[in-house]
Amino acid sequence: MTELNELNAVVSAATRILTDLGENRVTRADAERELAAVAAEQGLRVRLVEHEEAYDGSVHRDLIIRGPGRPAVSLSVSCGPGLPWALRGVPTPREYDLLEVNGQVIAVDEALSCLDALFDDVRLMRGVVDAALVAQALDEFGLEVTQEELQGAADAYRRAKGLYTAEATTAWMRDHGFTPALLAKHVDQLAAVALLRRHVVGDEVAGWFARRGAEYEVVVAAWATGGAEVADRLRAHPLAAVAAVWRTGDEAGLQQWRAGELPAGFAALATASPGEVVQVEYGEATAYAVVVDRRPAEQDARTTAMIERRLFDDWLAGRRAAARVTWFWGDRRRTDRATSAEATAASATSATSVDADATAHTDATSVDADATAHTDATTATTATANANADADADADTGGGADAGAVTTTETTADALGVML
Repeated sequence: MTELNELNAVVSAATRILTDLGENRVTRADAERELAAVAAEQGLRVRLVEHEEAYDGSVHRDLIIRGPGRPAVSLSVSCGPGLPWALRGVPTPREYDLLEVNGQVIAVDEALSCLDALFDDVRLMRGVVDAALVAQALDEFGLEVTQEELQGAADAYRRAKGLYTAEATTAWMRDHGFTPALLAKHVDQLAAVALLRRHVVGDEVAGWFARRGAEYEVVVAAWATGGAEVADRLRAHPLAAVAAVWRTGDEAGLQQWRAGELPAGFAALATASPGEVVQVEYGEATAYAVVVDRRPAEQDARTTAMIERRLFDDWLAGRRAAARVTWFWGDRRRTDRATSAEATAASATSATSVDADATAHTDATSVDADATAHTDATTATTATANANADADADADTGGGADAGAVTTTETTADALGVML
């Protein structure tokens, strides 16, 4: 009887709140906060689901009420005449149209046929799936971003992009197709992903570092393609050897990597000592490398952020493998790779391997700050990657507020609005 009383209390309060929402007396955000608070008092969880009818733009709302060991309950409140049942779900003629070019209308199915590369890239398909899993987990765990976390995300994002003035921010948004509302939404998503990552990882970082910290040692190596004579020159004068090979037009370089992220052909450097020359593989060519410097791993802010991402990626891979995913477009043989363990392992390997040109003269842990999503359609699917990038940028700059810091007030949009 107690469980029934708890449910009745939630249903009664929810009916009032949904009625206020249907009559536009409260915003959706306010309604969701009040609904969550009411449910939490009774040990229950709620989820508000909205469906907008394409035919007339009317909105139908359902509230899903759940609790441990209890059946799910769906509650709907009608605040107007609504749409006749026979017309529900009827699409408007333009619902299947994506864009118009010089008077020619391009339908959604035509456009998707042009995006066939999506189904060839496992990472892109996985990003779409991961965005949904992250949103579901935030709802499942009842996580809500605080104003302080929003402020931190806004500051980190600005530092990563170098947006310290209103003029710089406006120009950047124009160049990347962002509106103030879309940018605010994007930063909000970054903060939410960071919050979920901290919740999932918890206090596992220290234990992981104790077990596998050696993977985060930094290896600085000079390398060059060629035979045994190259090895001798590298051993005697590493930089001069690299310069000499460059003069001949062959491949060489001076780079640093984390020991656990060495390119596949350079794996021998993982255990090599300073001054030691080892044979490596560079594409199809034979090459040699000498360890110029080796720095021990430290559990600093940057390393901690990297371990958090790794643990979070492992958690997300588990969720992905257990998820029920149905693709309505694409060939099944290709879409199934998005959630297969083999594809996950292959993707992880390719992420740390290097082909001839991808050694890139950068730290293997650096982040391309311009990898941010540029449209609303891709913002959610890349939120995880961008949150990781911003964590790196924040760790590099030491975090905290700077001279041009945005002040977050009520919402992220308000915070970013200060710069505009």
